[in-house]
Amino acid sequence: MSDDTLSFDGLVGILDTLKEGVVVADATADGTPVVAANEAFLRMVDAGLDEVSGTSLLDVHGLGAGSTVLDALRKAVAGGKSFDRVIEVRRKDGSVVCHRFRMRPVRLDDDLRWFVGTAREITRDQTAPSTAAGDSGRRRDETVPLDRLTGLVGASVFEEELQRVWSTCRSEGRPLTVFLIDIDCFESYNATFGRKAGDSCLRLVAHALASGFRRSGELCARVEGQRFAGVAPGVPVDRAAGHAQSMIDRVRELCIHHPRSPVGRYVTVSVGVASLVPDEERFPEALMAAAAERLGAAKDGGRNQYASE
Repeated sequence: MSDDTLSFDGLVGILDTLKEGVVVADATADGTPVVAANEAFLRMVDAGLDEVSGTSLLDVHGLGAGSTVLDALRKAVAGGKSFDRVIEVRRKDGSVVCHRFRMRPVRLDDDLRWFVGTAREITRDQTAPSTAAGDSGRRRDETVPLDRLTGLVGASVFEEELQRVWSTCRSEGRPLTVFLIDIDCFESYNATFGRKAGDSCLRLVAHALASGFRRSGELCARVEGQRFAGVAPGVPVDRAAGHAQSMIDRVRELCIHHPRSPVGRYVTVSVGVASLVPDEERFPEALMAAAAERLGAAKDGGRNQYASE
């Protein structure tokens, strides 16, 4: 090895000088095992190097099998894609910490070789962004990334806000409700009228949904394609049902013509509703998973409706 060639141990030594957590996984090996991690990352996941080395990148955060974040990470790894989410880790002493994990694929000669992840710790009461769709408490002059098409915040900001209000509701013993909203038969709408009309439909629906999340701490986001999510702290399940129905009514009253919809003449939405009082035994991912399950039930039941507990 020449004097100007950096050894692997030398690379790890450089990583240890960084304040941000860094982890490197081998994308060419089965299970995407971790091959390097700096001290900052090990502190965040509360593990030693011997515990992390050789462990699948999917397992180093200790995410539960039903975690929506784990599902998203698994899809990113399988597809060789980037990943950017807030992850909640329960430490060995029972405390819970959150960090923002950003992962990028690294290619050499167009071949996927590694995944490199960076982790930045955030406090559980860190404030989340302010948008036209809700007041979540960040400084008004703070730049917030918005979805260019709809003007709503995206999935990563929504997850940060969910972490924040989860912590607040847990401390105060208040209920927390999550809504997952999906435009019914949107693919056939796009196929009939084209992408330009589809984009217009998304903007109109987004505005109608966001108008229902005006109370302090509430937030509406576009999380994926034609799917939206809303969070409403302090809203119990009985009130959540009425909230969901009002969203359905507002979208239907837009009268966006949809001739290929099996539901009716106009564009409609289905809504999954999940509510609980956060505690130490559960995590936000469980609430999101419950909302997703109920969204599926609403669609299976005929669409243009909500499903809750």
